[in-house]
Amino acid sequence: MPRLFAATLILSVLAVYSAHAQPAAYIGSNNNNTVSIVDVPTNRVVYIFNLNNGASVDTSDVSSDSRFIYYGGNVVTAVDTSNAGIAGEVEIGNAGSNGIAVSPDGTTLYVTSSVTDTLTVIRTSDFTVTDTIPMGPGPDNLAFTPDGTKAYVADQVDNAVYVIDTASVTVSVVIPVPGGSLVRNVRVAPNGQFAYASSTGSNIVTVIDTQTDTVIDTITVGDSPRNISFTPDGAFAYVPNGTSNDVSVIMTSDHTVVDTIPTGQDNPNGVDITPDGRFVYVTAIFSDDVAVIRTSDNLVIDTISGGKLDGLVDNGRFIVNAPAPARDIPTLGEWGIVGMIAVMGIAALLVLRKRLASAAPGR
Repeated sequence: MPRLFAATLILSVLAVYSAHAQPAAYIGSNNNNTVSIVDVPTNRVVYIFNLNNGASVDTSDVSSDSRFIYYGGNVVTAVDTSNAGIAGEVEIGNAGSNGIAVSPDGTTLYVTSSVTDTLTVIRTSDFTVTDTIPMGPGPDNLAFTPDGTKAYVADQVDNAVYVIDTASVTVSVVIPVPGGSLVRNVRVAPNGQFAYASSTGSNIVTVIDTQTDTVIDTITVGDSPRNISFTPDGAFAYVPNGTSNDVSVIMTSDHTVVDTIPTGQDNPNGVDITPDGRFVYVTAIFSDDVAVIRTSDNLVIDTISGGKLDGLVDNGRFIVNAPAPARDIPTLGEWGIVGMIAVMGIAALLVLRKRLASAAPGR
């Protein structure tokens, strides 16, 4: 019986732990320069931390191993997702940053600035600026190809997408976006075959063939499309539309809009998808909340708000495939598990006590 009790206790504790060894969403608030970590299984804020002066939550990206999440700003900052501690930082001056992207191998950060019209290259091993290259007037968000040989940079003034050859760190191609106005965001599909660029001013998403670096299609979406996120299998892309307050769902096999999801938010803009592809998290600037969309039926199943979730301006990826580094008190469901463990433990001890008593001499 003692062994049974111990085994039951261990399995129960493991059940509690495994239920939370899940991804976490790092939701940045520009109003107070804090990051609220949301436990994905429960959609609860379980940890809040501040970035240092000069850092910014305007834009973020996650390393491929989810070990680090990087933030832009005058001070570019790396946060260790195991403990939410600052793992590295480097000042890039008053240039600030519009977009940030980490290379697939995790060795290099690219940071754009529309103030100085430059792209800053940072070595992540020691957080040293290794290069700064000139761009067009208004570089914004950017993304690497999966093999790391190219990076695509949206330009909101030239209404074009710049292709960076990462070996030489030079602009190799400039791709004009037909009909584009305020080309602000770009993402590369998981298979690397094409890139999507959103034009906030003209309500379109432009499809670029990454083999030829040419425009192959144009998709009309909602009003003021912002960021873009692909499902892990690359089958769909989700695009928040800031003015129409909805999310366009694009099927990538033929680049068509197959669904439009009202989120009930005011100016949705940031978007990221959980590693298992089951949920889409959409941040909003003015309603200060995060909508959670279930991808199986494209329904909003939860809205996260309160606390430090105000002025949400996430550009880029913000979901890490690692559990939150700290948690608060258990949920009601967790209390139920704790209660079950306690009851089973008491029952086991009572049975054990009875058996010991009956086996005592003189019985």
